Amino acid sequence: MFGNTQLDSLLELGREYSYQFEFQKADDLYQNVMEKFPNSPYAPHYLSQNYLWFYLGSKDSTYKILYEKYSDTAFTKAETLYDKDEDNPELNNLMGHIHLLKSVLYATVGNSMDAFWAIKSSVSYFEDAVELDQNYYDPYLGLGMIKYALSFVPGFLGWAISITGLSGDKELGLRYIKLAYDKGESSRTEAAYHLSKIYTEYNAEYDSAKIYLDYLVGKYPNNILFLYQYAILLIDTRELEKADSILTEIINLDNEKFSQTTSFSYFLKAENTFKQNDFKKAISIYDQFLRSTRSIDYTGLAHLKIGLSYVMLNDNLIAKKYFILARNGNLDIPEDQKAKNDSYLFYDKTFTENDRNMILAENYFSSGRYQKSLNTIEQINTSELDHNSFIKLKILEAESLLSLDKIKNAESAIKNFRDDMRLSSSSYRAEYFLVLAKIKYAENDYKSSQKYLDFSFDYIDESNNKLMRHLVNLKSKLRMKIR
Repeated sequence: MFGNTQLDSLLELGREYSYQFEFQKADDLYQNVMEKFPNSPYAPHYLSQNYLWFYLGSKDSTYKILYEKYSDTAFTKAETLYDKDEDNPELNNLMGHIHLLKSVLYATVGNSMDAFWAIKSSVSYFEDAVELDQNYYDPYLGLGMIKYALSFVPGFLGWAISITGLSGDKELGLRYIKLAYDKGESSRTEAAYHLSKIYTEYNAEYDSAKIYLDYLVGKYPNNILFLYQYAILLIDTRELEKADSILTEIINLDNEKFSQTTSFSYFLKAENTFKQNDFKKAISIYDQFLRSTRSIDYTGLAHLKIGLSYVMLNDNLIAKKYFILARNGNLDIPEDQKAKNDSYLFYDKTFTENDRNMILAENYFSSGRYQKSLNTIEQINTSELDHNSFIKLKILEAESLLSLDKIKNAESAIKNFRDDMRLSSSSYRAEYFLVLAKIKYAENDYKSSQKYLDFSFDYIDESNNKLMRHLVNLKSKLRMKIR
């Protein structure tokens, strides 16, 4: 791969150690490689990647300094070789990855402009690599990651993309990463990881995500990043007990190099516990997250959920305290922005028995207990609900019935409200039309399904990634049915 059989074998072994989270072995091996092959840039590059993982996983600035040290060493050595051999596709791919890692660090510390320029350099090297050797597929991993990531850049940074001449494309990014997985030589593991994330978080193709995660976790059972992604998949498929088992495993490993990942595992575990309606325990686990995190991400949502937990425990005074704290999360992420908005509503709200039953019903649904959700919905006095809450309840009822394959019942629960004034004033119109689209799809009425899906796209807030992935999923399935 790198022009030297001994070097190739050592580097491959080092990467395997890293994927197995045997980082001391990887470090020792890479240090040995740097002594034996002082002109090779690959060992310092892979060391820099490990230290970047550590920094992202712990927010410890010591790892950032070490990343920068080895990245600079790798770049200097790679540039020296590149200047003598610009037409070497492997060197172009390496230069692309060095700049790609730089862009990740710049984006992490909030230096957007430098991140975009690093990405531009990265793309140039990757494109040169595939042009130099059309049978060399590893660079497609980097190209795909960039194309996919840029498609999520918020509108206010559009000027930066325009200046750098970059563009994002989710579908093309996915195809490129899949190509790297199918035909690449050294990119299969990382491609599988990114595919598992995309199939979970972009288009809700959970069966596909599971294939890649089964491969990764089966091969690398101690890799916290792979385990964490598997837990996210299981939460999305409402298999909370299995997810909880994995999250507990991550927490018990307590890897100091990934302390932030451990902290986020507390957050996900708290979310699971809340969904299982164990509110006292949920408060305790949310508190463990808040005490351990070095990031403000999800702190707004955690405080909001603690407040709601106290509401469910009939302690409204303490709940108000946490609703105030919910306004201090990371407002650049939609979860914390929504938590802030909801906190103002909840602070002034007098929670009724209907409200508490609504929370219970939602939690039963989110934990896959659909009949319990329906039983709880029956206890809600719909005549006391405002328009928005009423539509929300009917959507939940229809989703629960649909999950139990009671398609006709689901349609009966929801179909009469399309022209209802309550729907026209509701903030749940995107969800409403998506449920209708899913019902029509289940009935093999694909044209009607497409019509309702189009309505859902018209009304969706694009920052609602959790809902958007289900729209994208149904869009993909309909594309196969409607020619």
